[in-house]
Amino acid sequence: MRQSLRLDRIRESLGLMEDRIIFTLFERSQYAANAPIYRPEGVEIKGFEGSFLDYLLQGTERLDWAAGRYDDRREHPFFPKPDGIVAVLRQRVDQGIARVAINRNDEIKSMYIEAIKGLCRPGDDNEYGTCARIDIRGLQEISGRVHLGEFVAESKWRSDEESLRPLVESGNRDALEEALRDRRVERKIAERVGEKGDRYGIDSGFISDFYVNHIIPLTISVEVEYLMKRAGKGAEPVRDLRVDIQARKLVENPKIAHAGEEAIRSAASRLITIDDSAIYGRMTPSQWEDARSGVIAELTKISVHNKAIAVSRSVR
Repeated sequence: MRQSLRLDRIRESLGLMEDRIIFTLFERSQYAANAPIYRPEGVEIKGFEGSFLDYLLQGTERLDWAAGRYDDRREHPFFPKPDGIVAVLRQRVDQGIARVAINRNDEIKSMYIEAIKGLCRPGDDNEYGTCARIDIRGLQEISGRVHLGEFVAESKWRSDEESLRPLVESGNRDALEEALRDRRVERKIAERVGEKGDRYGIDSGFISDFYVNHIIPLTISVEVEYLMKRAGKGAEPVRDLRVDIQARKLVENPKIAHAGEEAIRSAASRLITIDDSAIYGRMTPSQWEDARSGVIAELTKISVHNKAIAVSRSVR
């Protein structure tokens, strides 16, 4: 088996990522929550309608695209490739996993921003640039950790195809998830990250919960989706159906009807993540209302902007 697919080597990588994630959370905890960073137009940026974090993250990823970062199967961008990017020529290395489209970054970003409220002291210290740069490092580390689930899944498949194949072919996602999980290892991770959090002065309960209820489930979901798509079973049907239903509801709102299919489906996915956070008690009713209102407001601005462009072109 390739070195990149050996489970012991993957776990070494996960351990290193764990250290970097916890240290980044520690760095972020030294500053206030600084909520305006995460709200569209919370910080005024001429010609840009998203949040300050999104503005810096898109700029960072623009350089990453040019450097060829996303040619690496371990890397997953938060935003689509910008137009006009001329990437450096880099030799692609066959890393031994199937080329399937999986990206959990919308969920990762929503989860991370929500976690900031429990990690940082309330209020605003005006350290927006510093905090956003820390956030970007944290988001990229968490994304790398979660999407390494593709490599974990390939390793498990090659080690135990006989047991996993019937579950994949039957489309039984719940049974497949259970087969992929190792709860003993998960408990060890929860204990270990809690101890590391204590050493950095982060509440052990917070960091253990962050892993057990967010990072590990997202990683497992990547493993399941990877094996299903590897076998040609397509995208996750339940979530895709929920996105379709939510998107149709959004289109019925005349204020956002011109936002465009891509923006509407992205917003629908974010709304589902917000609803799930409320259902599982990770968000208060007022936080849920604010989060949903923020998504709708952002979509409304996109729709107004697109409609204005369309009207302008028709006048010409």
